[in-house]
Amino acid sequence: MTPVWTDIRQQLRVFLEQEIYPREPLMQSADHDRAEAVLAELAQKAKAQGLWAFGHPRELGGMGMPFMEYVYLNEVIAVSYTHLTLPTIYSV
Repeated sequence: MTPVWTDIRQQLRVFLEQEIYPREPLMQSADHDRAEAVLAELAQKAKAQGLWAFGHPRELGGMGMPFMEYVYLNEVIAVSYTHLTLPTIYSV
């Protein structure tokens, strides 16, 4: 993994720890309207921090991340249980 992708992996880890994990109980709750609002907020924050569409080609607005680097990001993402029920936040 190149230093650039290693740095992004660390940024993603911090984002998950600071933004996603604390909100997981709310996103798993029965208040679906609130959960969707939080999800939309988190998606915007992820996009603003450049943590979005990693594996998508640059010409489609993604980061063009090579497959194996993307695999290493998924190791970080998989720690959160939210990805099992709310995959749109991880459309990275």
